[in-house]
Amino acid sequence: QHGIWTPLSLYAQKIRRKSKLKMVVQPHGFLEPYRLNISKYKKKLAYQLFEKSNLANSSALIACSEDEAVKLKGMFPKNDVAVVFNGIAPDFFSEESTRYVAAKDKKRMLFLSQIIPLKGLERLFHVISDIGVELFSEWEFLIAGYGDELYTDSLKALVVQLNLSSMIRFVGTKIGTQKLNIYDNSDVFILPTFSENYGIVVAEALARGVPVVTTTGTPWVE
Repeated sequence: QHGIWTPLSLYAQKIRRKSKLKMVVQPHGFLEPYRLNISKYKKKLAYQLFEKSNLANSSALIACSEDEAVKLKGMFPKNDVAVVFNGIAPDFFSEESTRYVAAKDKKRMLFLSQIIPLKGLERLFHVISDIGVELFSEWEFLIAGYGDELYTDSLKALVVQLNLSSMIRFVGTKIGTQKLNIYDNSDVFILPTFSENYGIVVAEALARGVPVVTTTGTPWVE
């Protein structure tokens, strides 16, 4: 079972009881403290009604990092917990680098991920504004990814409000070769996230040789 907090958990329990099959659950970070505080009363109710028993009665839990494994073991000490790291697509290692093929007038910071409040873009924008946009005159900051249109529009409005339009650009979703190219033509990757159970984009950026600045909300102590 991938993910929790949905009717899928009830369905999985029903299948398990009828079939006697063993079940493995991968929470995908949805038990991280920050995420538990999102709609926390609904989650507390769901936890008591069905999710706690679903997780406790699973044959094993899968974590994406050692950090997540420690948290899961603390919550469910009787369960086996396996750490299975997310993999990076072979293209990130086999494709020839396009690094700096495109001439750039400025150094480039890159954010590439799902555009949701969890990722911390608002606080990053405020930090840049507090430091002073004039100190970033040699930089541009690209926001790549997908997200709810209303939320993305609110971020764009914040950029205007903070007078950051000269350096911050939203460039849409990047996949395949476009994704490799935007990594290769960036000087630093930034993930200002509040919480990640893994943070696959960190691994992708490092695989392309791009330095990463991220938060202690990720398990990337390296």
